Amino acid sequence: MALGHHLLAEIWFWLIGFILILYVVLDGFDLGAGILFLWTRDERRRGCILGALGYTWHANQTWLVVLGGLLFGAFPLAYGMVLSALYLPFGLMLLGLILRGGSFEFREEAHHKVFWNWAFGVGSLLAALAQGFVVGGVLSGWHLAGDTSAPGVWNWLNPFTLLVSVGLVLGYLQLGATYLIIKTEPEMHAYCRKSALVATFLSLFLVLGAVIWSLTITPVLLHKWLSWPGLLTTSLPFLLALLSYFFLSHTLRTGKRQTAPFIQAVGIFVFAFISLAGSLYPFILPPQVTVYTAAPALTLKVMLVVMVPLLPLMLLYNVYQYKVFSGNVGAAGQGE
Repeated sequence: MALGHHLLAEIWFWLIGFILILYVVLDGFDLGAGILFLWTRDERRRGCILGALGYTWHANQTWLVVLGGLLFGAFPLAYGMVLSALYLPFGLMLLGLILRGGSFEFREEAHHKVFWNWAFGVGSLLAALAQGFVVGGVLSGWHLAGDTSAPGVWNWLNPFTLLVSVGLVLGYLQLGATYLIIKTEPEMHAYCRKSALVATFLSLFLVLGAVIWSLTITPVLLHKWLSWPGLLTTSLPFLLALLSYFFLSHTLRTGKRQTAPFIQAVGIFVFAFISLAGSLYPFILPPQVTVYTAAPALTLKVMLVVMVPLLPLMLLYNVYQYKVFSGNVGAAGQGE
């Protein structure tokens, strides 16, 4: 029974990780495009950005709802601790998502669009910053007293989490700008490439700093990065992420390809996430809470039976949606 429970816990750790990276990539380029929107002053460019996102952002955020439900069911101890200690960043993220959603719905009909322009851009920035604070808070380590307590309400706010948060914002900006290269007219490409290149350059240094800092905060991570076979899921994927950075910067500078920059930006996130998950495993909240202690066996079995048929259907829906709404948006932001 113990072996079965451990196997189920491992399956759910990587399954939730898969759904998390799906959300980060799909809603990440939404948030990144919104952050770019915040600094865009040309109304025509703003229309193109919203037109590129308007048909898919609802489905992209669905993965966040799925992720929260699965984390609650599979690892309730971790879910409770994370929300208790980080409810302010989560509240900030929800506020940002509400502003984004409202701006999508009301901006098109508003006579004066200034407020909704700011709501969309600021909401995107708030949501991205909040997600970075959550990631940084988890990586900071959890110093527990007993079995039920969690860190203080403001412990997540420190220089390390700020570094992670700004790095994630720049990563999302890079992802969003490269996605817009695919979805917009050629006249937008130079603007998007320049924005993506700046974000790539800055995020690379912040990511390197965050990785080095996190390895000193949680020494158990350093051991996995340098030992065999732990480096196969830690340092090796991180090296692939660095290679993706260099490929992306080269592709953006040459300016000859439209799809490759987005694929390379996604590669950065995927490889970096594998490195992060491999570093944490088997901890879900380092350095004490593991996937085995945070997961109830019966719930894992029931949820797995439900998710086996449901997950492929959700993926097929997403693929179909992007196929239907494929192609560029016109100069006015309407699909061609």
